[in-house]
Amino acid sequence: MEPEQGDHLEYDGHNLILCDEEGFIKDMWTATSGLPRSKPQDQGRPNYGPLPQGEYVVNPRKIDYLDESDHWSPGDWGESRVPIIATPETKKEQLEKEIDRGGFFVHGGKKPGSLGCLDLGQDEERFFDTLEQYNWELELEVDYGL
Repeated sequence: MEPEQGDHLEYDGHNLILCDEEGFIKDMWTATSGLPRSKPQDQGRPNYGPLPQGEYVVNPRKIDYLDESDHWSPGDWGESRVPIIATPETKKEQLEKEIDRGGFFVHGGKKPGSLGCLDLGQDEERFFDTLEQYNWELELEVDYGL
């Protein structure tokens, strides 16, 4: 799989999907967001609900790999993580809906679920191997169909 301009990520509540410019699927990873039993309607609930709907960016140059000097727990985070940054338009829309959340990452871990991040579980290595091939930010669209 070759990285191409126009490639982007989508999250539908079940899968993190890498698509090309025309929307064709290039790769896919099972992902969870929010604590077990949370629903897309809980996206405004801090430390419980899933990543709020909207447009974000993921920058491969910001991938962080766990090493001895890090202080984040491998059981919760897995071995790798990358920040998920809301676009200014999404942040504005969320504030208008009184959703004030942030500090999200794509990461792995041993147990499914998160406090709003995208948790790839044991499939994190394959995702980060793919993400490392990009030299530019990738757009991430989160859409639960609400």
